[in-house]
Amino acid sequence: MIGVAIQLVSGPGDFMWHSVFGVDGLMSPPHLALATGILINSIATVVGLARIMPHIQLKRSQTLTRAILIPAFAALWFSSIWYIFMFVLPLSNGQHFKLNPDPSVAVIIATIALPFISAMIFLISARTIGRLGTASMVAGIVITMNVLANITPAYQALGAFLPWQLLAIIPVIVGADIAIHKVHSITGTIIAGALIGITFYIFNYPMLPMTFAELLNQPNSSINDILPSMYSSLSQVIIMTAIPSAAAGIIGAIIGSRKIQLPKIDVAISS
Repeated sequence: MIGVAIQLVSGPGDFMWHSVFGVDGLMSPPHLALATGILINSIATVVGLARIMPHIQLKRSQTLTRAILIPAFAALWFSSIWYIFMFVLPLSNGQHFKLNPDPSVAVIIATIALPFISAMIFLISARTIGRLGTASMVAGIVITMNVLANITPAYQALGAFLPWQLLAIIPVIVGADIAIHKVHSITGTIIAGALIGITFYIFNYPMLPMTFAELLNQPNSSINDILPSMYSSLSQVIIMTAIPSAAAGIIGAIIGSRKIQLPKIDVAISS
């Protein structure tokens, strides 16, 4: 209810903001409020479904709830990524307010927050749904949403990197999923967290290269600059962020594994 209320207020609030201040950037107050409402609702959906599962007696209903949790976790992951993007993308300078973050600060936030959140949600989804392959399905939906929302609209300028992106990410996601379910608990958690964390830059293409372009003095004036900047700085960014992103991913996975308590699910009655 709180999340919905925030979103309902944010729509007219954004209209009023534009009417008074003209064109604004990504991180204007009404945009931030809207993103907060979406994030609250995404968290609420996952928590609600997870808490319902222990009270479901029929196996078929439990299976359905687990299936619904897959897109619910994907929505939470995608919403969390974009909430972080609001604080790190250089897209917040408006007509009257210049809210773009400092490039160095933005890179630090992105390198810590994105691997941390992604690894934590990946680990929690695997543990909550409890089936090998479901966390990979969650990640697959997030990738699909990213492709449809951020790459397809400008496919001619951005699509050339997509095959390489999928080729790099899919084996890592599958490997992390297997590590969680098939390797000793703490070891598997560490492996999964490191794998998800270290691929954050490629996973968040095409938006994240804009953040790093400013710091690395790469062209960033239009959407046509993203792909050349990505190619020219990829190795440099990976070397620069490998250790901190892997560490942030491991910490996120451990917190998701040890600190977040999941409801105990009883064996369902098959009928």
